Amino acid sequence: MLASTVEPTIIKEIEVVSNGASINGEAEQNKLIGSSVASDAKSNTATESATKVANDNENDEDQEEDGEDLIEENGHKPVFEVVRRKDGESEIVELRIHDASMVQIIQGQGVKSETLYSDPPIVRSEDLFTILPQLRKLIIHELPLGENENVFCDDKHKGKRGLVKLVHFLETEHKASSKIINKMIKEGKISFKYLWFLFSVGSYGFAEQQGVVKGFVVDKVSYQHTYFSTFFVVSGKSIDCDGTHFKFDIQNYYINSFDDVALINSLTVQPLEPDSEVHQMLTKRGEQFEKHALGNSYIQYSGKMFREGWFGPVYFKAEGRVMIDVLSFAQMNSNYSMGVASTKSSIRNRYHNDLAADFQKMTKVPANFHFICSPTLYGFSFVAKKWGQLFVSDVSAIKFDDHAFERLVLEPERKSLILNLVNSGPACNLDLINGKGGGMIFLLHGTPGVGKTLTGESVAEHLHRPLYSVSAGELGTDVVSLEKKLSEILEVASVWHAVILIDEADIFLEGRSENDIHRNALVGIFLRLLEYHQGILFLTTNRVQCFDQAFKSRITLALKYDNLDVHARAQIWKTFLDRSEGAGNWNLDVEELSEAGLNGREIKNVVRLSKAMAGNNVDPITMANVRKVLTMMKNFDEEVYVETEGQHKRPKKI
Repeated sequence: MLASTVEPTIIKEIEVVSNGASINGEAEQNKLIGSSVASDAKSNTATESATKVANDNENDEDQEEDGEDLIEENGHKPVFEVVRRKDGESEIVELRIHDASMVQIIQGQGVKSETLYSDPPIVRSEDLFTILPQLRKLIIHELPLGENENVFCDDKHKGKRGLVKLVHFLETEHKASSKIINKMIKEGKISFKYLWFLFSVGSYGFAEQQGVVKGFVVDKVSYQHTYFSTFFVVSGKSIDCDGTHFKFDIQNYYINSFDDVALINSLTVQPLEPDSEVHQMLTKRGEQFEKHALGNSYIQYSGKMFREGWFGPVYFKAEGRVMIDVLSFAQMNSNYSMGVASTKSSIRNRYHNDLAADFQKMTKVPANFHFICSPTLYGFSFVAKKWGQLFVSDVSAIKFDDHAFERLVLEPERKSLILNLVNSGPACNLDLINGKGGGMIFLLHGTPGVGKTLTGESVAEHLHRPLYSVSAGELGTDVVSLEKKLSEILEVASVWHAVILIDEADIFLEGRSENDIHRNALVGIFLRLLEYHQGILFLTTNRVQCFDQAFKSRITLALKYDNLDVHARAQIWKTFLDRSEGAGNWNLDVEELSEAGLNGREIKNVVRLSKAMAGNNVDPITMANVRKVLTMMKNFDEEVYVETEGQHKRPKKI
């Protein structure tokens, strides 16, 4: 897809505008601009023939001409003068600029020549030719996102003085090159030498990074030479976010040198046409970026996340629910390079912020620039338990299961009590010390598979909050690592209003003894950190025989989960069969199945295996499928001796 470009039409007639010349009326300006810039329409009545700005008399090699033609009109010095000199067999054409506003305009379009700071400022004609497309745009006030866009608009007369004259000179001087470029563009091709024509300052472009397309606005272009190759470099402006404000960033995109010509749509960096399919896709993605970038956002994710490593990005599976939170990411990953998204001050960040000083406090993305928003955001995966970068195109809204708590197999009185507590929030905090004891800690104890973990999960689902589930093994048994890890979890959980579930927390709940200083330290740290947690926390354990007495006063509610009876197992069978087959779309004897002494987790596994055995997950589950699975479980149970609370547990024969 090609960029929206203006063909290099040659201006044959143009009015000379010197420093002292006046422009008579807006209508005359429009007439002049129309005859100078239009690429397809016929010219209006021709204006006076252009006066040549410099003569063509040449002297000896390497000697500057003595006879520059300094044209003066009405006693005023011209905006620029042309100097031609020889360098070996080549001719170098330079322009001496005599108008300060013209110098600012040239610099604003990406020409960074050191000679522009000399007296008088000097610039090579070929450097100006590379910015010819945006000089045309300037004439008709079409300079988007330019650093010096106000220079041209502040004073109409001052800005237009000599600009039309400069465009005419460049098109006349580089007439042959313009014809070559024109012909290649029409065929959808370009040569390495003329790549700059596709990427004028202020035009749009895109490139692929890590498998996704990233849009940008061209800031400047250049050719870079190394010992091994030559590159064409496009510096493009994009938008990123530090969690509180949107910021402009600048990134370089490279095209390796190539021979002859190449198809434009095969380039690694391509011009972007407004309103094209790619532009529309980028705009839609940018709107999602703006929606989720500020603050934190709890969303569903369907792709992989990654972290930048020494040798490139390292990807990891993260399908499930994630929390987008740039600020927390920066805090928890202080050594991670985040560019302008970082909240830390750096020379690079200050430089990029200075480029867009007017936009440093943006809380909204400008309407026309969603397409240049970053394709990635920073966040945390609750599935992988990792921080990383995620792709905006893979995020979607969460569909909460509002009936999850209703399906929880638990006595109605207990369910009602839990709901009343979690719905009451911090209003129940009666502690005399501010910031202490305001949280709710639930202790759930009982045999495996009776619904302890499911209780915490269904409460989080009911509240539409994140569930941060972690096991005691993940927290570690080292004193230092435990304090660091648990502190981080409690901190981000408070920011996200997340429900915390610490599974199998036995080691932190057992009573302290004089002979085990290490475990005493673990319990002490655990107690101290939980004391000041203000949120909802569930602790699950399979045994409380050696329960530490200090925990009793810190537990908001302790619930013992008994082994499932026949009625409870029947409810669980129905729940999982409904989820697998659809409500009412199964024909199994639940009463017979509930006679098998299975816990909730085992019932879920039986349904899953039976569905797989039914064939391609299409055919309905039959009793024969279930019996085969139960037989396999029984054989395994006979080989592996399973002891639960001193009793042998085997499924009954069906």
